Amino acid sequence: MRVVSMALIDMSYFLVSAACIGIAFLTQYWIGFGYINSALLLFLLYLAIVRIPLVLNWSSNLYGSVFLRVFFFQVFSIAVYAISYNQSYALGDKFESYWDALYFSATTWTTLGYGDISPTGSIRLLTSIQALTGLSTLPVLASVIWLYCERRLWSKSQEEQGKEDYQLTTDSALGFFVEVESEKTIKEQKQRDKIKLKPCSCSGSDPFIEKYYDIIGVLTPLAKFIVICRSCGEFSKPRRNAYLAAWTWNFKRHNKAFQRTSR
Repeated sequence: MRVVSMALIDMSYFLVSAACIGIAFLTQYWIGFGYINSALLLFLLYLAIVRIPLVLNWSSNLYGSVFLRVFFFQVFSIAVYAISYNQSYALGDKFESYWDALYFSATTWTTLGYGDISPTGSIRLLTSIQALTGLSTLPVLASVIWLYCERRLWSKSQEEQGKEDYQLTTDSALGFFVEVESEKTIKEQKQRDKIKLKPCSCSGSDPFIEKYYDIIGVLTPLAKFIVICRSCGEFSKPRRNAYLAAWTWNFKRHNKAFQRTSR
């Protein structure tokens, strides 16, 4: 049932969106079409809001889809209102091009109202409805961003567990934080040593992949990997993946900003 509801909402959303574009061009014949369009756009906002719990209950990883739907609704609404303004006899003669109408629509939507272009006559109420729609949409977008952040915040118990799991120390030669040597780190290093690396051009010595942490978070440090020459101490470009670090080294794409003394 949820899937059917989502499909019906999406289908209705795109059909109404297409209708809005067509009706916007009809504003040149009758200003009432602009008000019909404003009602349809408010209906689209309603559909976008109703869709949020359906999508997130289906999968909590679909925040991107929800965010894009609300964000592009704002962009679409501004563009549709701009068409209505540009076609309307009440404002059309004030715009040299559609871009002027788009500018006026954006300033009205965000309630900035610079005043260089002012609505007149029967279109004044339409601009007020657009400003109201803009004020109603921005909190929805902010709420989606907050929900995304809240879902990914860790509880205090998880923070304490994270502190216990990551025991770090400072490598005096490397100048970064590394994990305290243990059976786990030794095993991980053996796995990294299996990755094939080209010898360094300085003396032909064997380089190795080092795992380090350059940012210490409350819960989890940010791990990165670099390839280091045992002789000259040259670094590869830091990567979030050991295999990417090896690829960077093997193709001689060294990052000169990272240098160190001989180990």
